Amino acid sequence: MSDTVRLVLAILTAFRLNWTLLRDDGPFDIIFHLRRICGAYDLDPLVSEPMTSLGRWWHCPYCVGIASALVGGALYLWRIDLLLLWGGIAGALMLLIRWRSWD
Repeated sequence: MSDTVRLVLAILTAFRLNWTLLRDDGPFDIIFHLRRICGAYDLDPLVSEPMTSLGRWWHCPYCVGIASALVGGALYLWRIDLLLLWGGIAGALMLLIRWRSWD
C-alpha cells in the first residue's frame, strides 16, 4: 500500500475515532459508560459544562482530536495496515452516510 493511501486512511481513522469518542455510545454502551465515568455528564449548572477536567476533555472535539490523531499517526508510522484499513473504511463509510440523505 502506498504512503499516500496509508496517510488518507490514517486521517479517516482519526476522524472516525474522534466521532466515536465524542458522539457514539459504542457497542454495549462502552463509550457512553466511559464518558459517564469520566464525568462528561456531570454538568455545572452555572456554566453548563462538565465539572471535572477529564469530563471537559470529553466535550472538546479538538482535545479528543489530538488523541485520535495520535492513534491514526501511530497506525501510519508503525505500519499496522489491517487496523488502518479497518478504521479508514469505517471513517469513509461514516462520511458517505452523513453526506447522503437516507430519508
